[in-house]
Amino acid sequence: MIMKINGLKQTLIIIIGLVIAVLSIVWVFIIIESYSYRSEIIRISDEIKSATDRDSYLSSIRNVLRGTEGDVSAIESRFIGEDDVPGFIEFLERRARDIGIKAELTGINLDPVVKNSIFRVLHVRINASGSWQEAISLINALDMMPYAMNIDHVSLSKAPNISTDSKVLPNSVWNIVIDISQYTR
Repeated sequence: MIMKINGLKQTLIIIIGLVIAVLSIVWVFIIIESYSYRSEIIRISDEIKSATDRDSYLSSIRNVLRGTEGDVSAIESRFIGEDDVPGFIEFLERRARDIGIKAELTGINLDPVVKNSIFRVLHVRINASGSWQEAISLINALDMMPYAMNIDHVSLSKAPNISTDSKVLPNSVWNIVIDISQYTR
């Protein structure tokens, strides 16, 4: 009987040893797997954070762009298209007539396209004659026009004494030369 008990003890010890060994192997496997899952979770977490940050950045840009649509339209309206050049010339002539000044547009020149630019420059020379007040009014009207236009040069000189059919007295007639540049797209 003692042998039977000793044999049973040895069998039980072997079984417990095997169970402990199997549990240890399973425990090591679980720890290794948990580290690989943890690494995967961290990687996925980083990807989600990066995607969220990118989406937040794009949302911010969309909001800024939505807020500037009116500004962009206002800026684009200051440029004329190449097809609108005749209309712009007529606008300038009409503006001079509205002021009551006799004006002639000469030297109309459209620069060639510059590489890597969508803009061209239209150069116009305005030759006019009128009173000092009309000359100043014309310059102010050109300066206040809603276009991306530069007044490049202004020349005012007193006209020689000649008789005119104008309402302006001959002694108060001024010759006006204005060079402007208008940006076209």
